[in-house]
Amino acid sequence: MGAFVCYKLPHASGYVRMEVSGDPEVLTDWSELRGRGFVVAPFEPSADCPIVVFRTTQHSTPTTHHHPSTSQPLNFSTISTSQPLNFSTISTSQPLNLSTSQPFPTHHPTPTPRGGFPDVSERERYAADFARFHAELCGGGMEKLVLSRSSVVECVDDVDVMELFERACVLYEGQFVALFSSAQTGTWLMATPEFLLEGSGRDWRTMALAGTRRRGEPREAWSEKECREQGLVTAYLTERIGRLTKDFWVEGPHSVEAGHLLHLRTDIGFRLPAAVGVGRLVSLLHPTPAVCGLPADEAKRFILANESHARGYYSGFCGLLDERETRLWVSLRCMMISGRQCRLYAGGGLLAESDEQTEWEETVAKLETMLRVL
Repeated sequence: MGAFVCYKLPHASGYVRMEVSGDPEVLTDWSELRGRGFVVAPFEPSADCPIVVFRTTQHSTPTTHHHPSTSQPLNFSTISTSQPLNFSTISTSQPLNLSTSQPFPTHHPTPTPRGGFPDVSERERYAADFARFHAELCGGGMEKLVLSRSSVVECVDDVDVMELFERACVLYEGQFVALFSSAQTGTWLMATPEFLLEGSGRDWRTMALAGTRRRGEPREAWSEKECREQGLVTAYLTERIGRLTKDFWVEGPHSVEAGHLLHLRTDIGFRLPAAVGVGRLVSLLHPTPAVCGLPADEAKRFILANESHARGYYSGFCGLLDERETRLWVSLRCMMISGRQCRLYAGGGLLAESDEQTEWEETVAKLETMLRVL
């Protein structure tokens, strides 16, 4: 099986499979984003984790397939979609028994822990990362930092990625679901609630998404920490957009559902005085404080130097490049799949007042998005 892309737009009745000829195009800079295709970009581009664009062949067009209805779920023998999973009970010593069919190619090496933590547990590694990040915040060097982690689930057999993708389409009808695979990127699946950019020409939209809680919890007001974190993301985006135009509007914040979670969201629309390339807009906004921190450049450098794992394409973005309408989504609630191994990613925003146990539990809740697919 060669390179391919499948995606489902939020609330769509079906999904699209793009027919790709050969390997995707590798880009070295945001300014090269143009034309039509499906772009996949990492948190920070590198030789090992480049910006790539999947181009469709001249004579093939995406074909829409209807995904299974919730009344006819896929045949996953061990996981119930009606019950939340306890991530702490799933370990590599007790692999999940998934019903699978055809294996898929193993392309890209799985990101491995870094920073001198080869023998400690996942929980201990997160605690050590949190301590470093929190010390930086309390010392006044940063206003916000986003700390992420990854967790590996080993399955009994090679995973049928199309079955997982179709299951994600069923579970997360209101989210952007994408599956892509190539030698350059490896194989990734995501179901993300956050878009980075939508629009074309002079008219564009973005969003600030911050604050997380489980659906069904007591409907208390969002905490001061959650509101301040959300406000920081909104202020960053409006300041950056204001460098190009004063013609913008802000709506929110308001609560939105994303699967089993709730988030605090602010919508931002803007009209440019003249059309600019999508690459310029991306370079202005990405990575936002929702996945990075503040001040932006300093936070990114700190994360790259101090997070104990490589993010890969997690917290980057992906989506459709098109002169008629570009739609780019932040790569959240995702996992990298290689043979029998699934590496799941999640993160959360830290402020000086953040509590380590509370932040850990937020990542547990976010990891459940992909665990429910498994």
